[in-house]
Amino acid sequence: MNKYHFCAKFDGLNFAYHGEFTTAQKDVSEIKRIGKRKLIEKLKGWNLSTYQSKLIYFKIYNYVGEQEREVFLYKQ
Repeated sequence: MNKYHFCAKFDGLNFAYHGEFTTAQKDVSEIKRIGKRKLIEKLKGWNLSTYQSKLIYFKIYNYVGEQEREVFLYKQ
């Protein structure tokens, strides 16, 4: 199992929101799918609606040793 982290930023909000998930998947498209699903779950806990805020940044990454390895990056 590998641990992945994500960071999201929303238009009009000054904070970066973070989360993490663990998966055995190695396929990048599957990791992206899981990461997006986890982000949607976190929106509820952060009291954010997908309709309230516009996503302007979303990054999924993990660590290989101490080096950050980017898996996916969306930047508007």
